[in-house]
Amino acid sequence: MSFQTLNPATGETLRTFPMASDAEVATALKTADDRYNNDWKLRQVAARAQIVKRAAALDVYAVTPT
Repeated sequence: MSFQTLNPATGETLRTFPMASDAEVATALKTADDRYNNDWKLRQVAARAQIVKRAAALDVYAVTPT
């Protein structure tokens, strides 16, 4: 099973993603919690702001063929 992202204006399928298993979701959540507690919250605000600024500059809407 998978799910798709659609362009709401055209209905065009932009990308198809596989569904994650319960174990994969649990692993991702544990990893995110660990990184938050042992890295992100320990960084100075200015360092976090720099990371967020770089992330905002990424072209997250670029569609790459799969």
